[in-house]
Amino acid sequence: MNAYIDFKSPASYLALAPTLSLIVEFSTAVHWHPFRSAERPMPTEVADETVGDRHRRVRARSRRELHSHYAVAQGLKMHWPVEEGSSDLALAALLMIEDDALPFIKVAYAAYWDLNQNLDEPAVIEALLAQSGVSAPPIEETSYRQALETAQQYAEDAGVVDAPAFVLADQLFVGREHMPWIRELLAS
Repeated sequence: MNAYIDFKSPASYLALAPTLSLIVEFSTAVHWHPFRSAERPMPTEVADETVGDRHRRVRARSRRELHSHYAVAQGLKMHWPVEEGSSDLALAALLMIEDDALPFIKVAYAAYWDLNQNLDEPAVIEALLAQSGVSAPPIEETSYRQALETAQQYAEDAGVVDAPAFVLADQLFVGREHMPWIRELLAS
């Protein structure tokens, strides 16, 4: 199974534990791929708010509350950053890891959602790579970022539009709400 993730995506973060459960339950391999998602900032209420503005603001708040609810249900810490940061360098590092990327994935999610660290800073990524004990070439920002651009284009060409996304048996599933269906396919 291929899994496309973004460390700054709350839905992607919340899909990690169910994905790990599927790995164990079905002894399946997961190939982790980066996908730069476009998270929208939380709209603020303004005096001359239109109906459309209010709708977007209420939906965004509701979506955030729902993500927070599921984080609590999973026992996860989820501190929303004041300003959404970029996760590009961490996503590029995911491409460069020479062995099992899962330890890095876990520490990168925790760094973003628990500690609100900037996952686009070379020093932060070097520390996370060291903390996770994975092997990767030294960070050279230009080559790392170019590798991410290439991987992003490949994913988009394959139909991936958001993170998380999963490809199983040539079927694309976008969003964590498809985990029960993915489980059914793995069971069959």
